[in-house]
Amino acid sequence: MKKLFILLVIFSCLKSSAQIGFKVLQFRPAGELGLYMKKTFTGEIMYFEDFADHWMYRGGISFAVLKSRLDTFPDPRVVSINGKIYVGPGYQIFNKYNMYSLFGGIDYHLIHRDPFFFYPGIDFLGGGIDMNYEIYSKDPMVEEHGVFIGGQFFGGFRLRAGFKYMVNNHSGVFLEITRSMYFLDEVGFFAHNDIGIGFHYIF
Repeated sequence: MKKLFILLVIFSCLKSSAQIGFKVLQFRPAGELGLYMKKTFTGEIMYFEDFADHWMYRGGISFAVLKSRLDTFPDPRVVSINGKIYVGPGYQIFNKYNMYSLFGGIDYHLIHRDPFFFYPGIDFLGGGIDMNYEIYSKDPMVEEHGVFIGGQFFGGFRLRAGFKYMVNNHSGVFLEITRSMYFLDEVGFFAHNDIGIGFHYIF
């Protein structure tokens, strides 16, 4: 994390129009992810250039620690016994679910009425999920207990609508609403929404 932050600082010094931004956002799991995980607050650190010919490029890092909605989720177990299918009670517990990602993208300022900007944008995402969960059943017919500790990789994209207000020549504040969609290795497609408020400084 420290090395990535140092790289962002170095990149921001490459051009006079480069900027460092910080964003606090509410992470809102959607779809199947939303069935298991609560909303949470997290943040992003990013490097981006000032708008030039309507376009602005950005890149950064994000991190989210998600908490499950329930301590234990029902998760029926299915087994085949002597050619017959048996369904028994089972349970799943999430002990840890942390998401890390790198992103890079572009924005287009659709409306500019100094000192206001309105812009849509898109990011491409790549990262991983560090998780720890267990499944178990006490039914004698399907009794089992398993623990998974490890990570899974994901890739996808994020759509964005943003509004920026320049406080002065060197700093500004912005509000962004996004929708992220990504494919999680060995699991399938997931999505989340977020809304965030940020601050940036032009070097």
